[in-house]
Amino acid sequence: MIIAAGRMALVFVVWAVIVVGSVFLSIWLVLQGVMIYESLLVFFFLTVVSGTVGFVVYSNLFKKSKGLSHGSQNEWILLITILAAAFATGAAFQSVSTINAQTVSNSTCAKPAGLNVTSPNCIQIETTTQTQGPFTYLGQIGVWMVVLASIGALVFGILYLVLRLGLANGS
Repeated sequence: MIIAAGRMALVFVVWAVIVVGSVFLSIWLVLQGVMIYESLLVFFFLTVVSGTVGFVVYSNLFKKSKGLSHGSQNEWILLITILAAAFATGAAFQSVSTINAQTVSNSTCAKPAGLNVTSPNCIQIETTTQTQGPFTYLGQIGVWMVVLASIGALVFGILYLVLRLGLANGS
């Protein structure tokens, strides 16, 4: 039952990656000058195709889930190891993103505009910061890995309860 719920959760996470990827692809297409209707068409196509495939896979997995055991200790250890590896890898990417990184800040006088920040007539100072470094993009990859692992853990828990309580059609 643990393996079946894990497979179902993996299908859901893969579908979530496809949907998020299609959103970013659609935005990128708009920024490249493609008409917004065409980029929305790409988004809806990817979402409908992946949703249909996901639904078929889900229904097959639910049909195969009849009469499964509740899971051995080795299956639980495998599940916890996989989840811990996903969280640890995401955290490692976030940590590596700070190597040789520097924070650059720029202060300007916001009110009244056009004055020097050291001027006594400057009422409000606005400071913007930006982190720059050779590996900063890895931080976003790490965040997405942790988010996807969290979604996978939540979906696994829900699906395990559905299978355990016998709420699925096949059980």
